[in-house]
Amino acid sequence: MLYASMLGVEITDAKMHVAGTWKVEGSVYRQTRQSVMERVETTLEIQSDDDPARVAAVLRNASNGCFVEQTIRNPVPIEETVKVNGAVFTVDDYPAETMERP
Repeated sequence: MLYASMLGVEITDAKMHVAGTWKVEGSVYRQTRQSVMERVETTLEIQSDDDPARVAAVLRNASNGCFVEQTIRNPVPIEETVKVNGAVFTVDDYPAETMERP
């Protein structure tokens, strides 16, 4: 753990379990497919004989410095560029129509 070594905190073991709950709804053929992440659950188990306040400092820095966690907590705009055959392609120029199954 980078922050533990930077702060001189001894952590002898760490285990992380991450689980998510999500749903997918809509239709591929109607082009209405949507994925929704409903919940993320994490369990972190730390072994350390160090001062709990120092361990908390490591954990706080790790949480605040995690790009994935911060993106989930504070969503950011996505600037998307799509190219098809090398040319910029705008999906919205082609309205969604129900497609037939092959």
